[in-house]
Amino acid sequence: MSKTKTRLRTIMFTVFYASALAHGGVWAPGIQIDGSFDDWDGQIPVLVTDPSGDGATRDVKAVYLANDGQYLYVRIESYNAASYSGNDLTGIDGDNNTATGFDLFGVGIGSDTLVAGASVYGEKTGQFNSGAASPSSLVWAQSGNNIEYRLPLSTTIPGDISQSFPGGLGSVIKFVFGDASGSWDYVSPSLYKLESGFSPAYTSVIENFDAFDSTANANLRSRDVSSPGCSASRDSQSLGGGDYACVVSHSLNNTAWNVSLVARRFAQPRSIAGHSKVTLDVQGNPSATNKSLWVGLVDLDGTYFAVTVPFPTSASWTQVDLGPTTSWVKQSDGADGVLDLNNIIEWRIGVQNTGSNPGGTFTAAYNNLRAPAEGQSTVVFSEASGDVPNPERGIFRFGGDITDTGIDYATMAANGYRLVYSQIRLDNYTSSTIPSSYLASINDGFNRIRNAGMKALVRIVYNDDGGTASTPPKEASPTFLQQHLSQLKPIFEANKDVVAFTFAGIIGAWGEWHSTFYYRDESQPYQQYNFPSPYWRRQVIDWLLATLPEDHFVLVRRPWWKDPAYGSDALFPGERVTEETAFTTAGVARVGHHNDAFLASADDWGTYDSNNIEAQKDFLSTDTLYVPIGGETANYNSTYLSCSTCINEMQRLHWTFFHEDYNPDAVNALKSQGCWDTIKAHLGYRLVLTSATVPTVIRDNEPFTLAFTIENRGWAPAYKRRPVYLVVTNAATGDAVTSVSLPAVDIRRWKPGQSYTVSLSSAVDLPSNPPSNLGLALWLPDQNQNLATRPEYSLRFANSGTWDSTHGWNVLVSGGISLPVTTSSFQLE
Repeated sequence: MSKTKTRLRTIMFTVFYASALAHGGVWAPGIQIDGSFDDWDGQIPVLVTDPSGDGATRDVKAVYLANDGQYLYVRIESYNAASYSGNDLTGIDGDNNTATGFDLFGVGIGSDTLVAGASVYGEKTGQFNSGAASPSSLVWAQSGNNIEYRLPLSTTIPGDISQSFPGGLGSVIKFVFGDASGSWDYVSPSLYKLESGFSPAYTSVIENFDAFDSTANANLRSRDVSSPGCSASRDSQSLGGGDYACVVSHSLNNTAWNVSLVARRFAQPRSIAGHSKVTLDVQGNPSATNKSLWVGLVDLDGTYFAVTVPFPTSASWTQVDLGPTTSWVKQSDGADGVLDLNNIIEWRIGVQNTGSNPGGTFTAAYNNLRAPAEGQSTVVFSEASGDVPNPERGIFRFGGDITDTGIDYATMAANGYRLVYSQIRLDNYTSSTIPSSYLASINDGFNRIRNAGMKALVRIVYNDDGGTASTPPKEASPTFLQQHLSQLKPIFEANKDVVAFTFAGIIGAWGEWHSTFYYRDESQPYQQYNFPSPYWRRQVIDWLLATLPEDHFVLVRRPWWKDPAYGSDALFPGERVTEETAFTTAGVARVGHHNDAFLASADDWGTYDSNNIEAQKDFLSTDTLYVPIGGETANYNSTYLSCSTCINEMQRLHWTFFHEDYNPDAVNALKSQGCWDTIKAHLGYRLVLTSATVPTVIRDNEPFTLAFTIENRGWAPAYKRRPVYLVVTNAATGDAVTSVSLPAVDIRRWKPGQSYTVSLSSAVDLPSNPPSNLGLALWLPDQNQNLATRPEYSLRFANSGTWDSTHGWNVLVSGGISLPVTTSSFQLE
């Protein structure tokens, strides 16, 4: 029989999405530190392997990592058995930064946390073991050549950083393990991402196993004999053809008995929500008279349900129907007494003798424990070629003064552009309030953008020149600036639907935050190209954040103004955006970046601190997983202006938008080098639907299961919240029959280069006379109600043949779903 391990994840009324992470993150809340590795085998992939023969005391073979919301779980497998001791060293680089921590084994790791045997310590630059961590010891277990332990994610350490895992779930760590005695054997340092959700793909198999071969038999867990006074032992026996059975020897004659033969605990909970029944393949036994087969399932909180059926007597493999779990009998309550079908953590299989047959031996073999779903088909999709126009990303065009009525937004939109650069020009009001007539003109400009189906990159600007060494460019004083922002706040609120991102603007020449008079350090004289002081940087950003709707971003001109490595010079000293704080109203989560001199020089004409360029780019590469970045070129003569550099930088820093109109010579150089189409297609998000498992039957108000997988092949995530709906469509017309919201799906978390599987079980309320042939679609409209019904503002997957331009949704299947529905004769309004 097959030994392939597969897993199930369906969610009733709730959606979990799973990421195929480049760093091998595995969500595994079911691992037990008990020296039994059946909850690792076949479930947790190897993170890194090491060849044999290069170690003495411990010749390391492989390292496995997994985590849940509380612990990092570690398994070390060796080629040879050895006692676990203080010479077994683990180094964890919790911030993935070689500048902090100790270079354990000299392999280029900044180890912040040291695990030596069962003890935990901190480490810092140049110092191996900087003191005990808290907690200072591990929960660990060893069996044969395998060690397993868990390290709390809340561990604190004395060192360059104060926490072992400062980024929390979703962050990337670096891991190394080795033996510090003999030949100093170690595995190569490896990156691991702390997973933040479930990761199996959808299937209808709970487990496919040969439970009783000589290897698996040792890893599966025996249970006690349940009848008092009984004892039993078990062994394995070949059935031929690669199949094995469990042989049970029972000690008592003439009594009923009940033996739990075998059980298996999962590292990752299975879900069987929406199943129609549970089945099990059983090798029948002619001596099974008066014997019953029982199967039990245990959920994550310990609730245990079981069912008993006659053991088949035919000496062949038989699929036994165990019925739906709603017909099973509760054995223990666990935490709530309700079997959570979304989180099955263990199965148990046994034999029960219901008569007074004598003891002795009994042979049993099992395989393929399933929870079949009713009617499923799989659809495979192909990626579209070239750019796919989508909101809030891509190449943008210059629109200039937003009050200019001559800007042809409609032609821009017809040519596939979805972003336009729009200035709110306040040159004439540096020492007065903004007239109501001009505020109305600004509002009219936003309406023209909305009518065309575009969104704006907005900058408030008080001048269009760079000033001189003696004459500052126009600016509004802080007093008038506050009045202007107060006047503009209702404008931004009324037009928040068509504002993609807002540049910080306001200060200095062209609103680029240099050459400022009012916002300089007052102890210094005005100088052309000077920067605003740290005080004024934070003050103006705070005013802007208060002016804009609370889920809008402000983009700053230089990354070191936000990078916490710059201490009091940073906008948010000591703060970084994390998976937990991302997309909240916190200031650090709402400030992104723009670069108006991209590829102009080594430091992009002062965009980067020239003493620390790579460190700032490292900061940006993490920050821009949660906040946007984009900009324009500036220098046609730059030696850095090449397609390879451009693409590498944009991909590394997760660029979302890029200007086609400036610098025209530099842009034409990229076009002539042949990479413009690649840039257009990959700026921002590019969500590609790869496959879907869809139902072939839908019943009114009864759960059905669905799964789809999406890869983000763009260079950035989508930064704007967007609702997601599953739409049931009429195959004949393509119109909606009904829809259901998927509120747990947050596309902002779909990071570039990763694959996500969304699995769900849901039910839909169908009309009284539904069509007989149905389809399914995914609709991701704009979050603003006034744009929700406009297809040009809906998100389009980068696929061929899936886009319904009339309705603005992505078709999973256009038909082929039947609907044997029984509807009630009345309905309540």
